[in-house]
Amino acid sequence: MRGLWVAALLLAACSDPVVDMSLQVPAGASVFDTSCLSSVSIYAKGQTFTQDPTDIKQACIDLPMAAPTFAGVQAVLHGQVSLPIPDSGLSGISVLGNSLTCATMPSGRLATADLIFYASAPYIGDAITLPMTPSLACPTSTLTAMPIDMLELSTTHRCSMSRVADSASAGVNAGTLSPSPFLPGVLFSGGIAGSALLGGVATIPSARTMVAANTCLALYAGDDALDALSCAQTTPAACATAGQIEVGVLASATAGATLDQALASQYGPATFGLVYSGTGETGAPVSGATVTLDDETAGAVVYYDVPAGAVGGTGALTKLTTSTTSASGMFVVYATGFHTLTIAQNGRTMKVRIAAVIDDPGTVIARF
Repeated sequence: MRGLWVAALLLAACSDPVVDMSLQVPAGASVFDTSCLSSVSIYAKGQTFTQDPTDIKQACIDLPMAAPTFAGVQAVLHGQVSLPIPDSGLSGISVLGNSLTCATMPSGRLATADLIFYASAPYIGDAITLPMTPSLACPTSTLTAMPIDMLELSTTHRCSMSRVADSASAGVNAGTLSPSPFLPGVLFSGGIAGSALLGGVATIPSARTMVAANTCLALYAGDDALDALSCAQTTPAACATAGQIEVGVLASATAGATLDQALASQYGPATFGLVYSGTGETGAPVSGATVTLDDETAGAVVYYDVPAGAVGGTGALTKLTTSTTSASGMFVVYATGFHTLTIAQNGRTMKVRIAAVIDDPGTVIARF
């Protein structure tokens, strides 16, 4: 289905022809609620954008009326915008569908509008069709999350000692990680729905949690010393109780000191993992576990011990030369984009989905 939503993309010279663009409604998305969509951000990427991220022109357009379906979004955006092409020439167009108006969108790295859909396509010298990809549905619900210091859990095996303490800076914010329409990797959106910890648990009353298959619900959690930004875990929890999402965090200083810059440059951002067995005060890390990427050529897996001091942020984790976890159960995966890990030990196997951004560590507590 094609429907023009932008009259033209204005070229650098007024006498040049215009480039028509259209949004394509995704198949099977008629039940996906887009009623909270308030604006779209449009980006015209220049020919040198991959080398120079400033080679881009952008505009934000508020929707003139509510549009509860993708077909409605397509209709209300018809003929709404024109945008100059970068001086270097046009290489592609990206569109982000936002839950907030242009005037009310925060600009912080970890506080943006919820991303309802995204669209991106290269320019190859003809009209551009932009397939809209659903990301997050508009209905809200209460989300309850428990941050767990995974290095503390690795060393003490005690959930009671591993819960993040209540403080003025301790909390959890909800958003999404979705494939970036700009550069390889994932894009964090949201963060405007959040809650401080109360009794070690964050209760967010109006979180959007209905994500599309290509997206993951993401949680940014921690305090002044601990943090992580990860896909919300769907596997059994080691410490959280029924109805709570477990969120692994670790000392920011330790994560930074441990980061292998060469592997990060080659493969992508780091996800810190803990393989664990059992729950509550009777669990323990799993030694002898292997961690395998769905595409083994797309990343690297490194195994670690947790030396004294690392839990509190002093020094780095100790890199191992083995190809399995030690008694600490710790590992780090370097990879760009979404990946599925297969974790196996002594006949037991489980799969977990991960994604991470460059500036904040991802985490996963994989409990057998």
